[in-house]
Amino acid sequence: MTQSLISLEALEAAASDEKAKKRPLTERQKLLVDAVCNFQELRQADYERWKRETAKAKDKSEVKPRKRHRQLIAEAAGYPDTHSGRVMVYNDLGKSHVLQAISNRIRQKLTMGVVLASDSILELSTEARSEKVRLEAASKLLDMAGVGNTNSGGTGSGGLQVNINLGSGDDGVKTINATKDSSE
Repeated sequence: MTQSLISLEALEAAASDEKAKKRPLTERQKLLVDAVCNFQELRQADYERWKRETAKAKDKSEVKPRKRHRQLIAEAAGYPDTHSGRVMVYNDLGKSHVLQAISNRIRQKLTMGVVLASDSILELSTEARSEKVRLEAASKLLDMAGVGNTNSGGTGSGGLQVNINLGSGDDGVKTINATKDSSE
């Protein structure tokens, strides 16, 4: 189990701290926020470096070990590569205005993720080869738009009823009926 750099409780507490909203970040703290929010990329780059060095090295003991979490973040944010630099990272990560900036950045990333995910679902609803995939994507879009009925467990819609007849009728036309319950 890995130790978390920042607790969820600390992020939630910082989000409501009014004093923290007024405190500006130093340049180093801005770099720290960037490093924390891009931590996965830092870890991946360190792993790739370690893998390259290990493959090239004749003596494996010469390869520098992979860096620890705080060490990666300290280095990316420009803190000294010493124990005191990692302590400075730890202290700055405990400051409410830094935590608030991290929380805001994470919300921005999640918002972008929601936009990208909804674009993917929209594309699937029109471009997927499988009718089943198109139907499920369209149903998900309706649910996301608040049209779907989450209580029934199906893809109904609070008051909107959609009937699709995929079989040919006597006239060879496929029918789609939609009605809106006016009682809501």
